[in-house]
Amino acid sequence: MSEKRYKSAYFMRKQEKEDLKEEVRRLRSELTRLDPGPQVAAESAAIRTTIRQQQLGIANVQSEIPPLLQTHPLYSRICLKKSWEDRSATLLAFRDKKFKAAYEHRA
Repeated sequence: MSEKRYKSAYFMRKQEKEDLKEEVRRLRSELTRLDPGPQVAAESAAIRTTIRQQQLGIANVQSEIPPLLQTHPLYSRICLKKSWEDRSATLLAFRDKKFKAAYEHRA
C-alpha cells in the first residue's frame, strides 16, 4: 500500500486557491475567444447607419412627391362639409369631372 502523506488545511486551501485561479484564467481566455461584443457593436452601428441613410432617402423622395401631384391632372383638393348629405353631394358632383380628366389623361 502506498502511504499518502497528510496535508495540512493550509496547504489544501492553498492548492484549491491555485486550482481556482487557474480555472478563472482558463474561463476568461475562453470568454474572450467566444465574446463577439466589439464585432456585434460594429455591425449594429453599420446597420443603424444604413437604415438612417435609407430613411433620409425615403424622406427626400416623399418631399419631392407633393409638387408633382399638384401638377397631375387628377390631383385636387377637396373640402368636405360635416353633414353626410353635403359630403355625398360634393363627391358626386366631383366624380364626373374626375372621370373625364382621367380618361383624357389616359388617352
